[in-house]
Amino acid sequence: MLNYGYLSLEVINGTNLPVPSERTPAGFYVIVSTPHGQWNTAVKLAMIDHSVPWNETLIIRAHPFP
Repeated sequence: MLNYGYLSLEVINGTNLPVPSERTPAGFYVIVSTPHGQWNTAVKLAMIDHSVPWNETLIIRAHPFP
């Protein structure tokens, strides 16, 4: 949702994430970068069905706070 100079991403989910068979990754996270900053989700482990539910909200502002 774009509202008053910020974008709110809610309930981010990843599905069918490739997991290498030779080693298990420590976790997955999402990075959103803009010219004004970078936002990261929490690191989460993949589920048995290769999905990752973050269930969090990232608020990405159009301009940084002063």
